[in-house]
Amino acid sequence: MPVTLVVPLLVCGSVVAAAFPLLLPLSAIAAAMGLAVADGLTNAEIGSRLVIAEATVKTCLLRLFAKLEVNDRTHAVVKAMERGLLRRP
Repeated sequence: MPVTLVVPLLVCGSVVAAAFPLLLPLSAIAAAMGLAVADGLTNAEIGSRLVIAEATVKTCLLRLFAKLEVNDRTHAVVKAMERGLLRRP
């Protein structure tokens, strides 16, 4: 079994274990944002749903895009679901 170095990372205010970016589970807030994006909500609506500022939503979504190596919301949701990082409850 291969051994990977696990390093704590700060992602949108949550510490998560980091091995390889696409193998990481999403933080609770990133997963909630992913579901909200999948529901078609705007950044303002996501902020209202999660009780956070719209600027925080934008920052967290950009970090999520970088983590998933995508450039837009649609591809972020598709890639997260394909990789099993985002699931519908």
